[in-house]
Amino acid sequence: MVLLLKALSTSLPDKCLVTRVVQSPVYGSRHKDSQSDLSLFTFAQPLVWQHDGVNTEMNKQFEDIRKHFNVLVHPAKQRNNYSIAHELFGFPFMGTQDGSTPQTGDDQKQGATKFFMDMFGIEHLENYIGSITFFKHLPKLLDAGGNSGNLSQMLTAMHGPSVEKDSQAMNDPYIRILASKLLQRMPINVDNDGINWKTWRSEKRKVECDVEEVSKCLGVMLLDAISVAYQGAQNSRKVEWNIASCYDLQLMVQEIITLQNKLDTTDSASDEFKALEEDIIERILWTCLHGIYVEVEGVLAKVVHCILSDRSISTEVLGMRTELLQDMGLIFKNALSKLHSDDQPYLWQVMCHAKLGISKYQLYVTEQVKHKSTNLIEKVPSSS
Repeated sequence: MVLLLKALSTSLPDKCLVTRVVQSPVYGSRHKDSQSDLSLFTFAQPLVWQHDGVNTEMNKQFEDIRKHFNVLVHPAKQRNNYSIAHELFGFPFMGTQDGSTPQTGDDQKQGATKFFMDMFGIEHLENYIGSITFFKHLPKLLDAGGNSGNLSQMLTAMHGPSVEKDSQAMNDPYIRILASKLLQRMPINVDNDGINWKTWRSEKRKVECDVEEVSKCLGVMLLDAISVAYQGAQNSRKVEWNIASCYDLQLMVQEIITLQNKLDTTDSASDEFKALEEDIIERILWTCLHGIYVEVEGVLAKVVHCILSDRSISTEVLGMRTELLQDMGLIFKNALSKLHSDDQPYLWQVMCHAKLGISKYQLYVTEQVKHKSTNLIEKVPSSS
């Protein structure tokens, strides 16, 4: 399907693609008072990028994403009122809203961290996954060579010992706090070995509200990590791709920097600029999602282990904890089953292009080569 869309994008710019068909009990009918026919389908042109008017809001959002990511990758070093980000990416040193006093490196980093945390809806998941340290430690992870083999271990190590070190993980304060928050949501009567189902239904509604908020933003794919942790991998919905696999943090960031250097020398009004910028954005967002995801995986593995390995309670109570964890995990799982990419924000679709290997810039280059070849053929005089 992806290859087909790539071909359509570059070869059929004047055609349209049906994207959705809707069944109707009154097929072909027309309401007497209506001025238009009943719409049974929607369609869109499968262009490499939209040739509509400039989307000022989206342009600003793209610029903000690049600017904040560069603050995280290159810790701000004040040098003649310019940061490293200025040297690499051409952005002026970040100041206050009135432009009077430049921000310190810590201020910039905190602002950039909050920017991405908001984009991924982390505030709605804090009671489940705690604080995310990926953005804070990104420069260290790059220096240490974070990749698919060690990134999860490096991130979760920042939250204490691994699950294999049973006693240490059980006594880690950070993990115990998260486990305590989760246990507080489980209305288990230890004395009677029973569950207060009325209270549990109320708690589940609160979880559903949190999940609904996250489903509206880029953090929707984090629901899979939580579902896996609570239900176990064998009961989890198999997502379309494994977010935590086949990834080299250093390589991806280097690609981002290389593309950005090229973007700096490209006409901002050109299609080439749009294609390059979208490639940069998709890689930045995928890098952020991947980092958060593997950290959440590791932390929740410790939390669930802490909850289900408590030797101070009875086997019956441990069974009830498992039952409620499964029930809560089902909420996150069901949210994913309702996920349709066509209904997600444009940035969500852009982010997924990185994993699918779709490069708007490569499509642009391919189309330009085809266009030049066609023009050359047309200019060659036919032999008599």
